[in-house]
Amino acid sequence: MPETRSVFAERVAGGYFLEFVLDRDKLARYGLSVDDANMMVMTAVGGDNQTTTIEGRQRYGVNVRYARDFREDVDALKAGTVATASGQGQIRWPRFAEVKLVEGPAMIRDENGLLSGYV
Repeated sequence: MPETRSVFAERVAGGYFLEFVLDRDKLARYGLSVDDANMMVMTAVGGDNQTTTIEGRQRYGVNVRYARDFREDVDALKAGTVATASGQGQIRWPRFAEVKLVEGPAMIRDENGLLSGYV
Protein backbone atom coordinates (compact mmCIF):
# COMPACT_ATOMS: atom_id res chain seq x y z
CA MET A 1 0.00 0.00 0.00
CA PRO A 2 1.47 3.39 -0.93
CA GLU A 3 0.63 4.95 2.47
CA THR A 4 2.50 2.26 4.44
CA ARG A 5 5.50 3.55 6.36
CA SER A 6 6.75 0.29 7.85
CA VAL A 7 5.95 -3.39 7.89
CA PHE A 8 7.04 -6.09 10.30
CA ALA A 9 6.34 -9.78 10.56
CA GLU A 10 4.89 -11.23 13.72
CA ARG A 11 7.49 -13.03 15.81
CA VAL A 12 6.95 -16.74 15.93
CA ALA A 13 9.19 -17.46 18.90
CA GLY A 14 8.41 -20.34 21.23
CA GLY A 15 7.73 -20.30 24.91
CA TYR A 16 8.24 -22.61 27.89
CA PHE A 17 5.32 -24.32 29.57
CA LEU A 18 4.92 -26.32 32.73
CA GLU A 19 3.47 -29.75 32.00
CA PHE A 20 1.94 -32.13 34.53
CA VAL A 21 1.61 -35.71 33.25
CA LEU A 22 -0.81 -37.39 35.63
CA ASP A 23 -0.62 -41.10 36.45
CA ARG A 24 -4.21 -42.32 36.90
CA ASP A 25 -3.22 -45.47 38.80
CA LYS A 26 -1.18 -43.51 41.33
CA LEU A 27 -3.97 -40.94 41.69
CA ALA A 28 -6.43 -43.74 42.45
CA ARG A 29 -4.16 -45.05 45.23
CA TYR A 30 -4.56 -41.74 47.02
CA GLY A 31 -8.30 -41.50 46.31
CA LEU A 32 -7.88 -38.61 43.86
CA SER A 33 -9.52 -38.18 40.48
CA VAL A 34 -7.96 -36.53 37.43
CA ASP A 35 -10.34 -33.61 37.96
CA ASP A 36 -9.10 -33.22 41.56
CA ALA A 37 -5.49 -33.22 40.38
CA ASN A 38 -6.22 -30.69 37.62
CA MET A 39 -7.89 -28.37 40.13
CA MET A 40 -4.84 -28.64 42.40
CA VAL A 41 -2.53 -27.78 39.50
CA MET A 42 -4.70 -24.80 38.52
CA THR A 43 -4.85 -23.54 42.10
CA ALA A 44 -1.17 -24.10 42.89
CA VAL A 45 0.26 -22.55 39.73
CA GLY A 46 -2.43 -20.26 38.31
CA GLY A 47 -4.27 -19.36 41.48
CA ASP A 48 -7.93 -19.59 42.41
CA ASN A 49 -10.29 -17.12 44.04
CA GLN A 50 -11.30 -18.67 47.37
CA THR A 51 -13.44 -15.88 48.77
CA THR A 52 -14.24 -12.18 48.46
CA THR A 53 -13.43 -9.49 50.98
CA ILE A 54 -15.66 -6.44 51.23
CA GLU A 55 -14.27 -3.04 52.17
CA GLY A 56 -17.03 -0.46 52.06
CA ARG A 57 -18.53 -0.64 48.57
CA GLN A 58 -15.47 -2.31 47.08
CA ARG A 59 -15.08 -6.06 46.70
CA TYR A 60 -11.75 -7.81 46.27
CA GLY A 61 -11.17 -11.46 45.36
CA VAL A 62 -8.79 -13.38 47.61
CA ASN A 63 -6.60 -15.48 45.33
CA VAL A 64 -4.61 -18.43 46.69
CA ARG A 65 -1.62 -20.05 44.96
CA TYR A 66 1.94 -21.20 45.61
CA ALA A 67 4.51 -18.51 46.38
CA ARG A 68 6.52 -17.20 43.43
CA ASP A 69 9.65 -19.10 44.55
CA PHE A 70 7.78 -22.41 44.13
CA ARG A 71 6.11 -21.49 40.82
CA GLU A 72 9.30 -20.31 39.08
CA ASP A 73 11.48 -23.32 39.92
CA VAL A 74 10.43 -26.77 38.68
CA ASP A 75 12.44 -28.57 41.39
CA ALA A 76 10.86 -26.44 44.10
CA LEU A 77 7.41 -27.11 42.62
CA LYS A 78 8.07 -30.87 42.71
CA ALA A 79 8.87 -30.52 46.41
CA GLY A 80 5.44 -28.99 47.06
CA THR A 81 2.73 -31.05 48.69
CA VAL A 82 -0.95 -31.65 48.00
CA ALA A 83 -3.63 -32.73 50.49
CA THR A 84 -5.08 -36.20 49.96
CA ALA A 85 -8.79 -36.62 49.20
CA SER A 86 -9.48 -37.76 52.76
CA GLY A 87 -7.57 -34.80 54.18
CA GLN A 88 -5.50 -37.20 56.30
CA GLY A 89 -2.12 -36.36 54.81
CA GLN A 90 0.05 -34.58 52.26
CA ILE A 91 1.67 -36.07 49.16
CA ARG A 92 4.34 -34.65 46.88
CA TRP A 93 3.64 -34.02 43.18
CA PRO A 94 6.13 -36.62 41.84
CA ARG A 95 4.20 -39.40 43.62
CA PHE A 96 1.30 -39.07 41.16
CA ALA A 97 2.51 -36.79 38.34
CA GLU A 98 5.56 -36.09 36.24
CA VAL A 99 6.29 -32.36 36.36
CA LYS A 100 8.43 -31.02 33.53
CA LEU A 101 9.22 -27.88 31.56
CA VAL A 102 8.47 -28.21 27.84
CA GLU A 103 8.93 -25.88 24.88
CA GLY A 104 6.01 -25.00 22.67
CA PRO A 105 4.49 -22.24 20.54
CA ALA A 106 3.98 -18.86 22.17
CA MET A 107 0.56 -18.59 20.54
CA ILE A 108 -1.31 -20.52 17.90
CA ARG A 109 -3.18 -18.28 15.48
CA ASP A 110 -5.71 -19.43 12.99
CA GLU A 111 -8.20 -17.97 10.60
CA ASN A 112 -11.20 -20.08 9.61
CA GLY A 113 -9.50 -23.13 11.09
CA LEU A 114 -6.26 -22.71 9.08
CA LEU A 115 -2.95 -21.80 10.70
CA SER A 116 -1.85 -18.29 9.88
CA GLY A 117 0.93 -15.76 10.47
CA TYR A 118 0.49 -12.01 10.25
CA VAL A 119 2.64 -9.39 8.49
